[in-house]
Amino acid sequence: MTSFTLDGSANAATSTPTFPVDLFNLTSVEDIGLTNYAFASSIPTEIGVASRLTNLDLSINSLTGTLPDELFELRSLTSLKLGTNSLSGDLSEKSKIKQLIRLVALDLGSNSFTGTLLFCEISPTSPSIVTDCDGNTPVTCSCCTSCANAALL
Repeated sequence: MTSFTLDGSANAATSTPTFPVDLFNLTSVEDIGLTNYAFASSIPTEIGVASRLTNLDLSINSLTGTLPDELFELRSLTSLKLGTNSLSGDLSEKSKIKQLIRLVALDLGSNSFTGTLLFCEISPTSPSIVTDCDGNTPVTCSCCTSCANAALL
């Protein structure tokens, strides 16, 4: 299996679902999409095991906490979508994000990140980058292409 996608928008669960950590142990998985669930947990550190991942979409999941360093070990990622969660932290302290040199799409919008996104100078292409540019927790980003909470830059 190389792709695993689930959309929980039709999910009528009465309890908080458990994040499927074992999914990251699938050695051939390249594409994981888990959207519209209410995991209400942090991004598991086990994510670092999924070294073949090229696309990761964990948007709209009520994820909390900061970005784990293991996420930045996924050097094959071309698309990382973490928008519309409850993630937080100072992106200025996440210099390891520069290791994701293949990214062409990055969505960190509608979270509670702060600081300066240190990603802009590493990509040879013009990646699509979405962050929060105004409001209570703005992110400074010189190359962002759009704001999750404002009009196009």
